[in-house]
Amino acid sequence: KLQEKYSKCYISGIESILSLIFKKALELEIINSNPMQFVKMQRRPTELKEDEKEISLMENLYNLCYNFDMTQIIPVASGKGGVGKSLLSANLAISLGQQGKKVVLVDLDLGASNLHLVIGQKPGSASLGSWFTEKSDFKDIIQPTDYQNVSFIAGDNQIPDLTSLKSVQKLKLIRNLKNIDTDYVILDLGAGTHQFILDMFLLSPQGIVVSAPAVTATLNGYLFLKNAVFRLLYTTFKRGTPGRQYLDELKKDSATMQKLYIPQLVQ
Repeated sequence: KLQEKYSKCYISGIESILSLIFKKALELEIINSNPMQFVKMQRRPTELKEDEKEISLMENLYNLCYNFDMTQIIPVASGKGGVGKSLLSANLAISLGQQGKKVVLVDLDLGASNLHLVIGQKPGSASLGSWFTEKSDFKDIIQPTDYQNVSFIAGDNQIPDLTSLKSVQKLKLIRNLKNIDTDYVILDLGAGTHQFILDMFLLSPQGIVVSAPAVTATLNGYLFLKNAVFRLLYTTFKRGTPGRQYLDELKKDSATMQKLYIPQLVQ
């Protein structure tokens, strides 16, 4: 039904995973035959307590299907550091800008921000750190660059605990990123599988995982994808459902989780 009703909405890469999620949800009687009801059911009101708030990844699918002209978010991540992630993000932004697209490049490697050095941007007071701490307007931290059609949002590695954003802060950041008036938003994420990184990566139905021809980089790249799929499934099923209970039990069984490959995890 998802493919029939929303055939115009091409979900690259994650399309088959979402189809399996809906199929399993139907089997467990979590949803009815209308997949969009499942999407709307996942919405969380702002009145919920902080520990109850979760990023609804299914809401991103809903927004994608109903807003074809929305800003395209491209997250760039890696399982291991030092594989060229920031260099790729910068060159992708510059290339899109040269093609006449408006691009906002965002340094989301919080705590180890250095993307400004890659593009030759002088560090200033306008950054995500100042936005979180000084309560300034989000538009004020979007700075122009020397590259055509490319703007830049700097991270901040000078403010302690910036890597441990609260749920309210994370949701606020997501809303502002989605509301940027531009063609592309490129997110240069940190390395590893921190929950913040996974949530930012799953904001979009397509993303880039950077690796390198080394055993450690390849392994960490696969582990990143595995954690991303698990996070996608975990935020899809509501608390108290059989699907969420199964995933909770799986989290406690490290031996099984270690041997579980991505296709087995989805099925």
